[in-house]
Amino acid sequence: MSVGEGPAELPSPLRRPAGPLKGEVLFEGPVPPEAIVTTGRQVLKGLGFGFMLGGAFMKGWDLGKSLKQSFEQGSPKPFLREATRQATTWGMALDMGATGGAIGFAIGGPVGAIAGGIIGGAAGAISGYIAGSWLADLF
Repeated sequence: MSVGEGPAELPSPLRRPAGPLKGEVLFEGPVPPEAIVTTGRQVLKGLGFGFMLGGAFMKGWDLGKSLKQSFEQGSPKPFLREATRQATTWGMALDMGATGGAIGFAIGGPVGAIAGGIIGGAAGAISGYIAGSWLADLF
């Protein structure tokens, strides 16, 4: 055989298309949404969205209180301090939640992604609030 020539005959397993694996189920035609979207997934998604809205409302309330305090004192410092706390809290929660979800998925698949996202988000929110409070105390 010279350079550029392939083998005259491929081994038998490489010539035949493989059939389905033992126990494998193949879908033919359209797949119904119930096969992909489960009730548990929908409940978790709704709970997560509800917690996010509740957190956003509470943080907006805190920012509103600090804005009122800033007007009463005639200084932007109370509002800037609270805005710094909020920005670092949300930023770290989103960042560490996404990172935790990715690490969790690599370790435990979809369930690991949910657990890692929750744990990472909570750890990020706590560390972000601590870091934001420290930064806010600088000015």
